[in-house]
Amino acid sequence: MAYEPRPTPSPRCSHHRRLVHAYDQCRAKVDWKSGAHHACAEIRASSLSGECDLSQEINRGVFGLMAHHGKCVRRRAALSLALAGRAEPEATVDAVFDRCYADTAPFERHPDFAGLRPSESYKVT
Repeated sequence: MAYEPRPTPSPRCSHHRRLVHAYDQCRAKVDWKSGAHHACAEIRASSLSGECDLSQEINRGVFGLMAHHGKCVRRRAALSLALAGRAEPEATVDAVFDRCYADTAPFERHPDFAGLRPSESYKVT
């Protein structure tokens, strides 16, 4: 995994990320020792918090118009797992990605940040 500097996240994204984690903890009783549970929580937090909004990616200098949201979610979730000391973060994220990315609770769908619809183009190879 290439090193990605972590710019200071916006307070909005940080707050939303923590709220998604709190929701998951209450709803799903996340076992933070389980790689799959941890990966799913990070996928959902990256996806639903706005940290993979196109404007956030442009600020990082990493963006693309096709399926950028799904690629960003994969990358950010794997980075979170790596920083937590998890072995094989990319493989762990890949194993649960489709199921966890599709879970948008408590929202009906992915938030429509920047006017794009990430839920229609999340499958990335």
